[in-house]
Amino acid sequence: MHHSNPYTKPLPKLELDKNRRRVKYCPCGKSNKDGKFVPFKGYDDKGYCHSCGKTFLPELPAYSFQKDFAWANQPETQKRPSRPVSYISVETLEKTLTDYYRNNFVLFLVNLFGVDLADELVNRYHIGTSGLWPGANIFWQIDYEGKIRTGKIMLYNARTGKRVKKPFSHISWTHLSADTGGKAGFLLQQCFFGEHLLKDCTQPVAIVESEKTAVIASAYLPQFVWLATGSITNLKAEKCRVLAGRHVVLFPDLNAFDKWSQIAAELEQLLPHSRFNVSGLLNEMASEKDKEQGLDLADYLVRFRWQDFQAVHDDSSRKKYPAAGELVEVVKVEKKERETTEQTALPVFQPENSISPQLLAEHQRDIEELETFFNARTLPSGRLKLNKWTTITDMPLFVDSHLATMRTYCGRKLFKPYQIRLTALRERLEQMHRL
Repeated sequence: MHHSNPYTKPLPKLELDKNRRRVKYCPCGKSNKDGKFVPFKGYDDKGYCHSCGKTFLPELPAYSFQKDFAWANQPETQKRPSRPVSYISVETLEKTLTDYYRNNFVLFLVNLFGVDLADELVNRYHIGTSGLWPGANIFWQIDYEGKIRTGKIMLYNARTGKRVKKPFSHISWTHLSADTGGKAGFLLQQCFFGEHLLKDCTQPVAIVESEKTAVIASAYLPQFVWLATGSITNLKAEKCRVLAGRHVVLFPDLNAFDKWSQIAAELEQLLPHSRFNVSGLLNEMASEKDKEQGLDLADYLVRFRWQDFQAVHDDSSRKKYPAAGELVEVVKVEKKERETTEQTALPVFQPENSISPQLLAEHQRDIEELETFFNARTLPSGRLKLNKWTTITDMPLFVDSHLATMRTYCGRKLFKPYQIRLTALRERLEQMHRL
């Protein structure tokens, strides 16, 4: 919601006070017995000094986060009347919760966490699939009340999990297109990504900049509710009102530590009974190269095995490391990095040189069996809901893309989810044939 900022309005007209001797001293320190300093009406230290020749003007009130918050919290009757905030329908969101086999970000999660945990994360954050670019995903912004504000469309590399920035930065929004809930006059007011998770939840809150980081961190450190601002400048006062009464830890990227530290101090004063801390973990661990690259929390977390983190969350560890305390130190002190030849590399993508010939041969047989089955049949047209997270809209494309991916990742981790889906499709088609 956009409001005019009342703190940058022009100052009222300044008038010199005829009763110049009411002020004893000029701001320059000289006595005003002779009346050479003429104050402005309403001021004792602002005016014109005939002795030193200086004009002392009132300072323009600088814009501050506190004033932004105060303005956002004024009673509605004091604000400028405005149009209501626009929302996107639930039906529009639900149509995107499909075709994950062609969603690069979801494929990256599967490679990183396996099918089961990736499925849990996708459902937790309602990650959608976009047709804007091949492989694109949607990070839906769902507010505290469950209303859908917008969806951020992004494109990632399925293998590395990095954003695709060439030949251009692949970022767009669902509200900009009529196909994904947009309409003329759409009035956008963003909320936190993941804000819907705050409902009926008393866990401490962790806030990062990137939606991708929030999703990944929620798997490593589930004792937090993980939210994302979407950009370095999006930690705004009005958006933070949903955090009142909570314990919040900010995990700024390497280039945002000072800015977010200042905001945290102001927020703690503005939000009653709230506690804000800023994690300095990245600043402490980062090398000069890391700082140049502007790495975030996710870049560090993926250097560890996520399974190792689960041991830290048992009862004895909770007593030693309470969730509301300096939790991030658990990562620093207790976790061991994977042994890799290059510490800065993402371990999940290290070449798998230890694949056994027996496993490779087994995967090749699986591919041949599935190819034989699907080549011998005319595949039906139309939509088919394979399971709760996969709806097939183009079956020939689905089969061909899965077989091609299985050949590429034969004998590797990413082979398995594609094999599982094709096997499930084969069983469904066999069942339909028997009927």
